Amino acid sequence: MTKIQIKKLSITVSIPKYETPGSSGMDIAAHIENAITTLSELTALTIVNSLHFFTLEPKEIILSGGGRKNKYILDRIKKISKISTNKIDDYKINGDFIESQAFAYLAIRSFLNKPISFPGTTGVSEPKTGGDIIKFK
Repeated sequence: MTKIQIKKLSITVSIPKYETPGSSGMDIAAHIENAITTLSELTALTIVNSLHFFTLEPKEIILSGGGRKNKYILDRIKKISKISTNKIDDYKINGDFIESQAFAYLAIRSFLNKPISFPGTTGVSEPKTGGDIIKFK
């Protein structure tokens, strides 16, 4: 067992060490399920832990994007945070549309060499672009 601690939150997970599925009686399906559960738990903990960065505790968490469709992640965020947690679709807004539009917005700003990260939001020392665009022939 391996204990993972993120600030005030911690979980204990089982991580196979240098084993291939089947070598210790664990079949491939159990190995994959273990890995997915571990990553889903880490995702939920990371989201809940990010709430500590806010000055005031949010009254509600609204999930959008593909992760909102993962019932395990949604349920874990609700349980760990003890904050009302809903999918953006509950408010008649398409969660997939929101995510795709956010990435399109960041992409066009990067294409125009405009910053997408700012000191007040991410803590960078100065506004930063999304990196370099490499053109191939």
